[in-house]
Amino acid sequence: MFCLEEYYQKVYSGEVVDNTEVLAYIKSFRQVVLWGGSFLGQAVGRELLNHGVEISAYWDMRAEELQLIHDRKVIKPFSEMDGEKQDVLVILCIGNTAIMPNLLKRLQDNEYSNVLRGDKLFMGLVCKFNKDTGINGEICNGTMTCRSMFCRKLHSIVRQTYDKGGIFLDNLTIMITTKCSLRCKYCVAYMNSYPNQRKYHVPYEQICEDIDHIFDAVDSIGAITIQGGEPFLHPDIDRIIKKLLEKKNLGIVSVATNGIFKIEKEKLEAFRDSRLNVAFSGYYGALQEPQMNQFYHNIKLLKEEKVPHTVGVQMSEWLIPPTLWNRHYSEEIMTAKKAACQLPERCMQIHNGRLYPCLYSMSLHGVGGADYPADYVELSQDQLSEKIKKFMERPYYHSCGHCGGGGGSTNMAGEQGEYDFITPPMEGEL
Repeated sequence: MFCLEEYYQKVYSGEVVDNTEVLAYIKSFRQVVLWGGSFLGQAVGRELLNHGVEISAYWDMRAEELQLIHDRKVIKPFSEMDGEKQDVLVILCIGNTAIMPNLLKRLQDNEYSNVLRGDKLFMGLVCKFNKDTGINGEICNGTMTCRSMFCRKLHSIVRQTYDKGGIFLDNLTIMITTKCSLRCKYCVAYMNSYPNQRKYHVPYEQICEDIDHIFDAVDSIGAITIQGGEPFLHPDIDRIIKKLLEKKNLGIVSVATNGIFKIEKEKLEAFRDSRLNVAFSGYYGALQEPQMNQFYHNIKLLKEEKVPHTVGVQMSEWLIPPTLWNRHYSEEIMTAKKAACQLPERCMQIHNGRLYPCLYSMSLHGVGGADYPADYVELSQDQLSEKIKKFMERPYYHSCGHCGGGGGSTNMAGEQGEYDFITPPMEGEL
């Protein structure tokens, strides 16, 4: 009997995948629906059609605009389908990791029990890289069809290339500044919640030390994100990129930008590297005309300067991140939360000399909401490799005792405004 989870694990491994069984599994359903009509959905759909899979429809919030994809009808998500839901296979082709948990829950709530992850199917069916071929950073970074920063297949290939039996980090984010050119109401890095005295650029010298320390402590890193705030606000962004790309034991690098701060042409020389990509967010509905003009000007500049870049699509919804106040969970609950976390060690973060387990923990400490010394590692200390290993193996972090409140989704990515993530509700308001 075909097991999806076993297929996923094979895909993650970087081995050559035999797709015979997964294609037979897909063809066994009376109806096959692809949820998502953008780059990923179109790439997966095209490959499935080439393998003789009959696609019943595409789900997309832009149904009236798109109308047809590959001559198949585009309808709104959860529109009525012919027959019973148990006869429908939904292939989820929206690769955004921020909203993925909400989408999966919505499928469950609407009693669609047969769900195949389109991003994982892409790794096995469409992507041609494996541990023998290695990766091509220019291709991996130059596409919108997959989330290369979070590609476990890519991570496995990089890991096997540099394996010395030590520590491998799937994904690492280096936050170089807490200053931003936007005030996103539901910022997943909680930039609006930082008090003014905590909004600063991490000194270039400190960032260089952090890069040296972490690369000396690990065998390799699959993917690195340079983030803020807005990273192009940092006056030394080009020197930081140059320093990072001196390291050989890494897979790919992404610079996450909202795109509305003027990018200086003379700083782009350091960005011409096949391992690097500048990733523009898609906050179209939230931006004013002058901001959009700068956004498109920056994209035009990078294209002219032959700097690898991708441009985000307009999202019909966005995640509202959890609140930051202490919910006083027991050790048992915190242990269970870490074990079930959707973002395990692959989302570790560096900020100003410290390594944190995740963006939530780093943000909690960054805004001054808590200070749990056991929840971060000082990168300047001796025997760093062993301390990082023990840190990653901890049963829970105290930050887990804050995570869990709030959440949900909104219909505009990058919506501007204020939201109080810090102040706990009065008794009886939870």
